[in-house]
Amino acid sequence: MKVAVCGLGKAGKELIKYMREQPDIKLVAAFCRMYSINKGKDIGDIIGSKCTGITAIEINDAEAVLLQTKADVVIDFSTPAASKKLVNICKKHGIPIVICTTGFAPDDLEWLRQQGKSGDFGIIHAPNVTMGINVLLSAIAHIAEELPDYDYQITETHHSKKMDIPSGTAKKIARVLCDALPPEKGKVIPIHSVRAGGYIGIHEVLVVGENERITITHESFSRKAFVEGAVHAARYIQDKKGWHEMADVIRQH
Repeated sequence: MKVAVCGLGKAGKELIKYMREQPDIKLVAAFCRMYSINKGKDIGDIIGSKCTGITAIEINDAEAVLLQTKADVVIDFSTPAASKKLVNICKKHGIPIVICTTGFAPDDLEWLRQQGKSGDFGIIHAPNVTMGINVLLSAIAHIAEELPDYDYQITETHHSKKMDIPSGTAKKIARVLCDALPPEKGKVIPIHSVRAGGYIGIHEVLVVGENERITITHESFSRKAFVEGAVHAARYIQDKKGWHEMADVIRQH
């Protein structure tokens, strides 16, 4: 499977390192933001490894590079603006894409769904691609259906430099709860956000009744958890079209 990566931040670098250990995956392109200091650098230099012969390309040149390299899948850890550019390119040329980017506005999320539902290409968007968090989503939906009269709250903790508050994952958890709870209970799920130090990501769902409490917590110890999930998603979507969820990836996995 030939993969192009967009986004050369911490997650993107970890993704490239991980892919180089996978015998069935070949990195064919890597895209950075406009005017990035990484532009033109060998990917090996960027991740602190030996040269790969692949240089970082600005996102505006992505279309030509994707066609030249014949990438099978794009994995995106960039920004909403860059993601939307990639989606337009991938839709035009039928290239599947896994979007791991967070910070989308509600209108942008709906736009992504509509692009995927066109059937012109395959798309997965997951604000958190870790396998564990997506199993948690299934679990809390079941709990909400069984305990509709309980109160629900979410606390998310991330590193001090994370920009989007609350996290995309916390919003996704809230949406799942709202869908599973009766309308009068599921209108607003409180989300508490903490930004401190170097936390990679903790999401806690508190379920409270009059006489008991359930707490479900997911913590990512390493960005490798996101990377592994993104690669599972890429393997899943490479031969598919339409809009897909991480729940589909987990069922197949």
